[in-house]
Amino acid sequence: MAILSDILQHMQDEIGNLYPEKEFRNIRRIVFERLTDIHPVDFHIKPNLEVSDDIFAKIKEIVAELKTFRPIQYVLGITEFMGLKLKVTPSVLIQGPKLKKWPIG
Repeated sequence: MAILSDILQHMQDEIGNLYPEKEFRNIRRIVFERLTDIHPVDFHIKPNLEVSDDIFAKIKEIVAELKTFRPIQYVLGITEFMGLKLKVTPSVLIQGPKLKKWPIG
């Protein structure tokens, strides 16, 4: 079993400096929402919470993909929009810094 605080530290060490702080916190929240029933408040009040090794292995895989700046929606294959869960594939255009620079008009 892995410890929640160790998993959070792993994420911080691997991708914490690659994304703005707010985006990193959102990514962390989304990953835990998809894979576990751990709520972000648990990050602070239950740092010694045990998490299965399988979950930690999945988080490591996700983190490895995020290090390449692949959008979290592609990594997880799902996103939420207006309360709906939508399947996402690489053929779906995800808004990001590069897209915002496209001339539209």
